[in-house]
Amino acid sequence: MRAAVKDQTELIAVSNADPEDLTYKSDQEMERAQVQYVCGWMFPTFGLRPRLGRLLSENDNLQPGAHPYAVLSQGYWEHRFGEDPKIVGRTFRMGDRVYEVVGVVDGKFTGTEPGTMVDIFVPVMMHPGVSANDWSWHRTLAIVKSGTAVEPLRAKLETVSRAFEEQRMNGATAGMPKEQPDAFLNQQVLLEPAASGASELRTDTRRPLTILSVLVVLVLLIACANVANLMTAQASARARELALRVSIGGGRWRLVQLVLAQSACLALLAAGLGGLFAWWAAPFVVGMINPPDNPARLFLPADWRVLGFGLAIALAVTLLFGLLPALRASTVNPVTALKRGEDPHARRRLMHGLIGLQVAFCFLVLFVAGLFVTTFERLSHESTGFSADRVLVVDTVTKRPQPLAYWNQLLEQLRHRQGIEAVGMSDAPLLGGGNWNNFISVDGLPPNGIIAYMRRVSPGWIDTLQIPLVDGRGFLPQDSQPGSALVNQAFANAYFNGKSPVRRPFDIVFSGNFRLHFQAVGMIGNVRYQDLRQPLFPQVYVPFR
Repeated sequence: MRAAVKDQTELIAVSNADPEDLTYKSDQEMERAQVQYVCGWMFPTFGLRPRLGRLLSENDNLQPGAHPYAVLSQGYWEHRFGEDPKIVGRTFRMGDRVYEVVGVVDGKFTGTEPGTMVDIFVPVMMHPGVSANDWSWHRTLAIVKSGTAVEPLRAKLETVSRAFEEQRMNGATAGMPKEQPDAFLNQQVLLEPAASGASELRTDTRRPLTILSVLVVLVLLIACANVANLMTAQASARARELALRVSIGGGRWRLVQLVLAQSACLALLAAGLGGLFAWWAAPFVVGMINPPDNPARLFLPADWRVLGFGLAIALAVTLLFGLLPALRASTVNPVTALKRGEDPHARRRLMHGLIGLQVAFCFLVLFVAGLFVTTFERLSHESTGFSADRVLVVDTVTKRPQPLAYWNQLLEQLRHRQGIEAVGMSDAPLLGGGNWNNFISVDGLPPNGIIAYMRRVSPGWIDTLQIPLVDGRGFLPQDSQPGSALVNQAFANAYFNGKSPVRRPFDIVFSGNFRLHFQAVGMIGNVRYQDLRQPLFPQVYVPFR
C-alpha cells in the first residue's frame, strides 16, 4: 500500500499501545511499561528529533526480528531514569528478546493514541504478529499530501487491499460457504480524520461523555436561571436607586451596562473557581476510567483553547441570563419608582417565568439521570453465568514458555495453600476484553458462518467459577488438546439444533481449511465472554497447555 501511494501520501503502521512486562535487571525485578510498535519513518514524518542518541529509522524495519532496538519517550526517561544521560546503550528484556535503548525522543510526544502515554517505541518488525503472518494487529495512519483528492486515494488503497486479500485467501476458502470469502474480499477501505490520533479510549467514551456533557449543560442552565432570578430580585430591590440614576441624567443604556458588568464579574469569578476545581478534578476523573493496572493517562494542559472556551462560556452565560435582568432594570419609571417602588405584578411574572425554566431543566436532568440509574441497575444485575464472589484473578508471567507440568505443579501448590478453596487456570479471564475465535464444522460439512469463541482452561476451572455443568463431565488431567472440549448451550443451539453435543465430534476450522478435531465431553451453562452488553456467543473450551 505504501509503495502504491508514495507520491500522494505517507503510510505509517503502528500497533496499539499496550502494557508489557519487561526487566532491566534480573527476572525477579519485572516491571510494566506501555510499549508501541511503530514504523521507523514515523519519527521523521512527524518532525520528531532525538533528545539523546538516535530515533528509529526505515532501516530498522527491513527484516522480522532483526533489529531489537528501542526508543524511550522523554517523560518515561525522566520519571523512570531521572534523566540519566547514560541510558543509551542500556538493555532490557521483553519476552524472549533483549532490546537495546538507542535514544530518547525529544519533546512531549507520547504516541499516536490519546489516552495512553507510550513509554517505549520499538520497530514494527519486532512484533510477534509479523513472524506469524498476522496482519490484524496494527492500524495504518495516512499523512496525505496537500492537494491530494481523498476519494481517488481511497479507491487506489482499496484495490491494493483486495489484491492482498485475494492472495492471502488463495487456497484457504475450501469448504467455506461462498458468502464468507466474498465478505472478506468486498471489504471497503475507510479513510477517517485522525488529526489528534486514533484512540480506542475516545471511541469507547465518546457517547457517554456526550451524554454527561448534556447533563452538565442542563445543570449549568439551572444554576444560571437561579442566579438570573436572584439578580432580577436584586434589581427590583434597587428600583429607587436606579430611578434616581435616571433622574439625574443616567441613560438607560448606562443602566444596562451597569447590570451587565455586575453579571460579568459574577460569571468570571464563577469561571475562575470552576477552573480551579477542574484543575483538581480532571486528573481524578480520568484516573477512574480504566482499571489500576492500565489506567488512562491524558495530558491536560490549560492552554489557550481551554481558557478561551471558559471565557466564551462565561460571556455566553452573561449575555443569556444577565441581559434579561439588565433590560428589566433599564425599564424603570423614575416617577413611579420614587413614589411607590416597582410594580410587584410585573416582577412576579418575570420571576415566575425563570422559576418555570428552572423546573423544566430540573425535570430533564432528573429524567436523564433516572435513565442512567436504570441502565446501571440492569447491568449490575445482568447474569454473567459464573460467580465472582471470593474469586481472585492472578496474572502470571514467565521469562519463557513453560511445559504443562510446570503449570500443573503451580496449581497443585496453590490448592494446598491455607484459605484457598478451589483453583483453576485459563489463558485469559472471562470479561477481560481479549478474544480468539474460529469457524466450526460438524460432520465434515462446511461451516455455517457462525463464529465460536475459545478459551484454554484447566481441570477445575468451571468448579472454581461455579459454572453449572449441564451435561457430560468437566476436564480431567488426561484430556488433551486437540481432542476433548467443553461447549456451552449457545454452541449446542448454533451447531446441533439445541440438542446435547456431548460425545459428538466437531472441527475447528482455520485458514487454508486446516482443521483440529475435537469431541465434546461436557456442556456448561452460558457465560458472558467479553462484555456484558454483547450477546451470549457459542463458546468452546479446550484443555490448557
